[in-house]
Amino acid sequence: MTYKANFNGWQNLTLEDLLVAYRKAKADCFFENTFPTAIKFAEYEQDLLANLNVLLSSLQTSKGFAENDGYLGEFRLLPKKLSFKPKADAGNGHVHFSNSQRAFEHLTKNNDLIPEFRIVGDFPVDSHIISSLWINMVGHKFDACLDDNCYGARLRRIRNDELLDKHAPKPFHISAIGSFTPYFQPYQQWRNDGLQAIRGELEKDRDIIAVSLDLKSYYHFVDPMALALPDLHRELGLELTEEEQVFTRQLAEFLAKWAEQADRFAQKTIKGKAKIAGGLVIGLTASRIVSNVLLHRWDCLIKQKLAPVHYGRYVDDMFLVLRDTATIANSDDFMAFLQERLGKDCIFQDTAGSKAKKGDSSKIWQIQQGEELQGSSRIMLQSDKQKLFLLQGRAGQDLLDSIEKEIYELSSEHRLMPSPDQLEDSTAARVLSAAGSVGENADALRRADGLTIRRLSWSLYLRNVETLARDLPAHEWSAQRADFYQFAHNHILRPDSLFAHFNQQFSI
Repeated sequence: MTYKANFNGWQNLTLEDLLVAYRKAKADCFFENTFPTAIKFAEYEQDLLANLNVLLSSLQTSKGFAENDGYLGEFRLLPKKLSFKPKADAGNGHVHFSNSQRAFEHLTKNNDLIPEFRIVGDFPVDSHIISSLWINMVGHKFDACLDDNCYGARLRRIRNDELLDKHAPKPFHISAIGSFTPYFQPYQQWRNDGLQAIRGELEKDRDIIAVSLDLKSYYHFVDPMALALPDLHRELGLELTEEEQVFTRQLAEFLAKWAEQADRFAQKTIKGKAKIAGGLVIGLTASRIVSNVLLHRWDCLIKQKLAPVHYGRYVDDMFLVLRDTATIANSDDFMAFLQERLGKDCIFQDTAGSKAKKGDSSKIWQIQQGEELQGSSRIMLQSDKQKLFLLQGRAGQDLLDSIEKEIYELSSEHRLMPSPDQLEDSTAARVLSAAGSVGENADALRRADGLTIRRLSWSLYLRNVETLARDLPAHEWSAQRADFYQFAHNHILRPDSLFAHFNQQFSI
C-alpha cells in the first residue's frame, strides 16, 4: 500500500505522517551544511517513536505549533563575505604578495575591512519535522505551480517513465529520500541552458545580450507572511482546503515570529553600523519553497514583457539572453529598458534605500509586484553585481568555448579517481593557486569574478584527498598529504579567504 500525504487537520494527523516527514527532514539536513544538525538527529533517534509521539500529542493538543516558542530554537551568526573599501590615501598600483600574512597586512593598511554576517536558525529536530511535514502535505502544491524557468530548490518528482499517463503532471515523490533534487544537477542545467541559448543565437549570426541579475540579500528582506496571502495563492492558480490554509498560515506566523526575534538578536549582538535583518529564515527547508513562489509573478512578467531568448532563475540569481537591438550599451541602459518594458510601478530606483548618484555602481533597484503578492517584502536588484555581455559573431563563440572548456576539465576531474602523485597538478589545484584571492576564471557568465569556480575547485581538490584517505594507508602518501596541508595553508586558510570558504573549511 502506497502512503499518500493528505492534511485533514491536526486531529487527524498520524504517527505515519510524522515518520515520513522525519525521514525527509533527516536527509535534507544531512545534505545541508549551513549549520550542522547531525548530533541532534542522532540523539533524537535514540528513542524515535517516543519522541514522535510526544510531538504528535503536542500538535494535536495545541492544534498546531505557531504559539510554541520552543520550536524557534536558537540564532547563529555565520560569515557571509569580507568586503574591502579602499582608503582615501591608498595607492592605485597593484601589488601581489605570495605570502598570505604580508598580503593581509597590505589589505588592512590600504583598505577598511567590512565583515558581513547572516543570521541562521539553529532549530530542534521537531521544527525540521514540521517544516518537512508542511512540504509533504501542502508545500509540494506551491512548488508544482512554478514554471520550468525556475531551476533552484525544486522538489523531487516522479519521472515520466514511472507514470502510466505520460502527459500527467509529475507528482511529488513522497517516498524519495530527501525533499529536493541535489543542487548540482539543476545548477548545471541552469548554467548549460543559458550557454546553449547564447551559442544557438550566435551560430545563427544574431547579436545577443547576456545579463546576470542578482537580488540583494534576498532572504533577509522577505516578509514570511506573504506565504499566506490569498492573492498569491490565486496568482499561482492554487486551491487549498481550509485545513491546508490553516497549516500554511501557522507556518507563515511561525516564520514571521522567528524573523522578529532574529531582528532583536541582531540588534543585541552586532555592534557598530552593521545591520542584519531576519527576514526569511535560513535553516528550514520550507523557506526554499517560499523564496521561489514569491518570485513567480516576476518570472511571468519577464517572459511576457521581455520575450527573452532564454530566462532562467536559480533562487535569487537570474540569467537572461536577449537579442541585441543596439540600444543597450551599459547597465544603466539595460535598467532603463527593463523599466520601460515592465513599468515604473514594477521596477524603480530605490532612492530611499541608498544614496545612489548618477554613475554610482551601488544603485539599488526595487521590484514591486504588489503588496497583495509580496506583503512588506523588499525585493532589490544589486547593480554592482549585475554583469552585461554583448556578444556577436566568432569572438562571442570564442568566449563560450573558453568557458565550456574550463567546465569540461573540472567535470572530467570529478569523474576520475585521484592520483597521489598528481594532486598539485590537477585542474582544481591550478585554478586555486592561480586565482588566489582575486580570480579571473569563470564557470559561467554569471560569475565573472571567479568565486564560484574557486569554491568548486576546492571542493574537488578536497574530495580527492578524502578519497585517498579512505583508500590508502596513511604511510603510503604522507609526503603528498603534507603538501596538501601546505597548499591549503597558502591558498585557503588565509585571512582574506576565510569568509569565502567558510563552510568548506569545516572539512579540513
